[in-house]
Amino acid sequence: MLEISTLRAAEPGSVLDKSFDISEVVRLALLSLDGKIEEKQLDVDAKLPDEAIMTRGDADSITQVVFNLIDNAIKFSSTGSVIELELWKQESRAYVSVTNHGETIAADELPRIFERFHKADKSRSVNRDGVGLGLYIVKMILDNHNEDIFVTSSGGTTKFIFSLTVT
Repeated sequence: MLEISTLRAAEPGSVLDKSFDISEVVRLALLSLDGKIEEKQLDVDAKLPDEAIMTRGDADSITQVVFNLIDNAIKFSSTGSVIELELWKQESRAYVSVTNHGETIAADELPRIFERFHKADKSRSVNRDGVGLGLYIVKMILDNHNEDIFVTSSGGTTKFIFSLTVT
């Protein structure tokens, strides 16, 4: 709750004065979740560039975004499936996508998944840790960076994509 209070107090765009390598952030977040990935017998298909992609913002906050999205992908993946991570640069933007394969989020739930304390369909939440704050925090961090996040979920595939400004 303290983290949420801090995020709510921040002025949008106030964290844009720092530069960091989003490629390294994604790699480190992925490594930190390796135990959970192995425990669920998941494969990872990571399409990450060899070169640095320097973006603007707060590296610690964006690390939290990436960590939360990968952690959710692990939680909601079917055992033995694949998590896909992709990072690419297009003009002045970098994009990160995290995709998992398992139960999808109902179409009527999609507009609400970034709300505070929202947990989607109970079948996706059974035996899951958390209280429904992870995606709310993700959205707040990206809002404070003046960035966007999109989600699609159908046919057993859920994909989150967020953007960052390239320096």
